[in-house]
Amino acid sequence: MEASLNQRRCWKCVRAVFTCKTYQNRKPEEFAHNWPTMGAYNTTYQYSILPVPGQEFWEKVDTLPILPPRYKKPIGRPSVKRDKRNDGPTEVFDPHRMKRRYETIFCKYCLQPGHNKRS
Repeated sequence: MEASLNQRRCWKCVRAVFTCKTYQNRKPEEFAHNWPTMGAYNTTYQYSILPVPGQEFWEKVDTLPILPPRYKKPIGRPSVKRDKRNDGPTEVFDPHRMKRRYETIFCKYCLQPGHNKRS
């Protein structure tokens, strides 16, 4: 099986580059792309994009305005999300319901209130 130095996707490629460096006195940079270099980075980002003035400075055109795309209902069961507006304490006073009262817990060993045997 030969290593394809054009694709460089396997361990055999690394071995081939190492062999070329060791026995043929060739540089590994000959087998690599130039895009991870600082020169390629500086060439890519040498131009800057200037900010666009606000919408009030745009020129008016006599064409139809661009509208957002139509809403398409997704296929499948809709996800139900919790109504976050009603996230408060919901104490509804109902004279026909008894209020829940929690009793104080006591430890089985030391007989102190506030914790139980496990805590």
